[in-house]
Amino acid sequence: MQAVLGLIQHSRQLSDLTIEHVGRHMGQPLQQADGDNTRHGFGVQLDDNWNYGVLLDSRQQPRFELSFNNSTDDSSIGDSASMQTLCQLDYAGFTARLEAQGLQRASFHGGHGQLQREIFSKPGLQVSVYPQGESAGNAQQLCVRMVSIP
Repeated sequence: MQAVLGLIQHSRQLSDLTIEHVGRHMGQPLQQADGDNTRHGFGVQLDDNWNYGVLLDSRQQPRFELSFNNSTDDSSIGDSASMQTLCQLDYAGFTARLEAQGLQRASFHGGHGQLQREIFSKPGLQVSVYPQGESAGNAQQLCVRMVSIP
């Protein structure tokens, strides 16, 4: 998450999101997707249940995405696997750091007032942040599930 914060801080506009720029800030080179020279990225296995993927898609305009994904083969666990190991910089801490960078916050809520996503923006750049409860039993503790630009 620190790498994503650095990427956002050092990106002034959408066109800054090049393969080289994203790879440098994420600390790992982006690889071309099979047979598709407009999509690049990488994935990292974090533990038995979770991995994260980074994608840079430049088909129409650059689109960056970092998402945490459940990687277990056990369908009974599904998305209920605890995100505790991923949540060392929780949602509140991550979004506070975006605001400290000068980005303006707009929140979007779904049914029953549940937070669906927040958009953080500065001139030339917009960042969407999607939350998820740390675990099925602890929906009050929010973690970052996905970050996308735009």
